[in-house]
Amino acid sequence: GIRFGGNGNWYFFRSLSIATKVAVSGVWLDYDNTRKDQYQQFGNPALVVNRFTSNMDTIKAVMELFLGLHGEWWLKDDRYHLALQGGLDEQLWFHLGQFLFFPTRSHGDFSMFGLTIKARLDF
Repeated sequence: GIRFGGNGNWYFFRSLSIATKVAVSGVWLDYDNTRKDQYQQFGNPALVVNRFTSNMDTIKAVMELFLGLHGEWWLKDDRYHLALQGGLDEQLWFHLGQFLFFPTRSHGDFSMFGLTIKARLDF
């Protein structure tokens, strides 16, 4: 899907800054779910079977966030550039919890986060 967003750095000094990133995208998903329940009701010897099927195509929103520190240094009379960045990265997938089909619409968000470290050397 289409992805848009932005990033920014707020500098304390020439070589140290706070780095941020925000991005939003839409992801197309195809769900083919089937659920079969078998149970006996109290006082009734007959077995009750319920079968639920859901086939749907949908677009879900995904948001990406980053917050961290960014450092950069120029070496050898500004001929070389070294950049280091580290921080917390997070992805949020909204209303992704449709792995099982329930008669009532039950949604849940899915998120992943962790430490991201980047290094860059320009020459």
